[in-house]
Amino acid sequence: MAFGSGSLFGGKKHGAFGSGGSEEFGSISLNLTALMDILSNLLFFLLASYAATNTEIKGADNMQLPSSTSQTEAQMSILVRVTLDVIEVEGKPVAKIQNGVITGDDGDKIVPMFNELTHIAQIGKKGVKMDEDNTVLLVLADKRADYQTVSKALKTAGYAGFPNFRFAVLKR
Repeated sequence: MAFGSGSLFGGKKHGAFGSGGSEEFGSISLNLTALMDILSNLLFFLLASYAATNTEIKGADNMQLPSSTSQTEAQMSILVRVTLDVIEVEGKPVAKIQNGVITGDDGDKIVPMFNELTHIAQIGKKGVKMDEDNTVLLVLADKRADYQTVSKALKTAGYAGFPNFRFAVLKR
């Protein structure tokens, strides 16, 4: 018994399984409706998951962020948190604030904060080397915090090599 050299996609059938060399053409029809349904479902879920990505930033207890109508999404970067009683860099407390006095204050800069930021600049954040693209600070400053405290924290960051920053706010 010999198999013919016919094609699945419309070629001639030649003597396969006793067809006797007839001149019949084979045809295959594809149901594209099911394939289009699958494609549209995939597209829908990809778009839905893309639009639903949020950056979750955990604030300190009893912290009140200012509100804004800005539509810019927060991007993860080096996190600096200024509350009423502490300044943190990447979750690590670096300076305490008591009655408006910052521990480690040396004029225009906060020395422990400066040391921590220069350490991050040298070794990177979680194994990622710092370059111009990822040296933007994300500042969570309590809206009740003193202006001088926030200003001093931003100046210290500039001295440490992080002159660019963004403030985190709550959407209205």
